[in-house]
Amino acid sequence: MPNCYHVSSSSPEETARDVRACVNEVGRPGQLRSIAKDAAGRVHSLVYYTERDDADRYLLPITRCLRSKGHSVHRAEVLEDVEDFPGFGTNEPETSA
Repeated sequence: MPNCYHVSSSSPEETARDVRACVNEVGRPGQLRSIAKDAAGRVHSLVYYTERDDADRYLLPITRCLRSKGHSVHRAEVLEDVEDFPGFGTNEPETSA
């Protein structure tokens, strides 16, 4: 399960809106799977792809798109296994504090 993973400094609501917009603009066929805010106030987002090649291909365009919308992206990478990743689970709400 490849995911484009980003860490940024924005509100969860604003980040969720802009990640969705960026996926629609430059990151299709990805799907925003999860978004969470950590104790330091940084927002973590996962965009799911069925193929690793797609995740690799769309990571940089999504990152550029987020930056163009005013987000400070602190980390961007493709993660394969996020099942045990803190704060991210398939049953969690899309935004959490």
